[in-house]
Amino acid sequence: MSTRKGIIHVVQRMAPGGIELMVRDLATQLPGENRIFSLEGNRKQIIGSWPALEPYAKQIRGFSKRAGFDISVLLSLRSTFKQLKPHAVITHHIGPLIYGGIAARLAQVPVIAHVEHDVWHYSQPRRRLLTKMVCSMVRPRIVGVSMTAADTLAALTGAKDVRIISNGVDTKRFTPENKADARQRWGLPVNALVVGCVGRLEWIKGQDILLEAMKMMPQSVICVFVGAGSQMDALKNKAKALGIENRAYFLGNVADTALTYSAFDVFCLPSRAEGLPLAVLEAQSCGVPVVATDVGSVRDAVCPDIGHVVDAEDPGELAHALIDILRKRDQASPRAFVSENFNWMDTLAAYNNLLKA
Repeated sequence: MSTRKGIIHVVQRMAPGGIELMVRDLATQLPGENRIFSLEGNRKQIIGSWPALEPYAKQIRGFSKRAGFDISVLLSLRSTFKQLKPHAVITHHIGPLIYGGIAARLAQVPVIAHVEHDVWHYSQPRRRLLTKMVCSMVRPRIVGVSMTAADTLAALTGAKDVRIISNGVDTKRFTPENKADARQRWGLPVNALVVGCVGRLEWIKGQDILLEAMKMMPQSVICVFVGAGSQMDALKNKAKALGIENRAYFLGNVADTALTYSAFDVFCLPSRAEGLPLAVLEAQSCGVPVVATDVGSVRDAVCPDIGHVVDAEDPGELAHALIDILRKRDQASPRAFVSENFNWMDTLAAYNNLLKA
């Protein structure tokens, strides 16, 4: 058994998303006993909304945080940390930093690390101030998932040793498969040109812009949305209003997104804001080229030899780039780019090193 007493990962809400998927993989592959603490929701709610987490249910605990600042959650975390005596606490995003970071410092947890996955929300002065104050109080080991995130955190906190740990993809799991088989699995037309989009259906993710771009593309092109969210009905209504409802497929949440990417000819990320998105890396690991908006650290994640990066909220430019990729989709594969630059084993080793005493 590991000499460590355990690692606790703190997230805002353990719901389907890139950050949460990475946390799940870290919690199941880092040495020692790992737990996931979700500020929002309880275990039953978390598993109910994400059934794929059922095998990890014993590792997950929810603290049912109420809206606004909830001092009871901070106190409960402190008490739990004191009881469990973890070797390390890792917080992901600003809310978990405030609650998990302060509670870990009060409980005298030996190693506290904070990981920032995106920095677009730091446009809000209140969040910048909170982050600076809490980092000064907690003194965590600070990590950015990209150079952009690391530079922002260094400037914000004054820390001189911000580390960069890029998101990584398990290329053995995310691997190309037969396109026809993948499409038949999801009931998609075998001979269509398929644009795929994987992510939460929320305004910030820009799926409405992709629908507008689809209106400008040939009738032979269909779009497949994988994921769920508050904008599901609005997006379906928009597709109908644009007259493309028969070319827009909504699959909802799927248990294993690795089984969807090979059904696509091109992957599209039309987000208005991002960090370093896992979906872009996963798609490319499956051999699927990417068209994505130039936000956050997305440019770093797109293979420059075959992918395109476009301006956000420009459906015309998005449509043009997608059509270009569809025309040359079989000329090259971005898989080697991911293997060389965003390998999961490198990411895992970097986190393991981060948590050393």
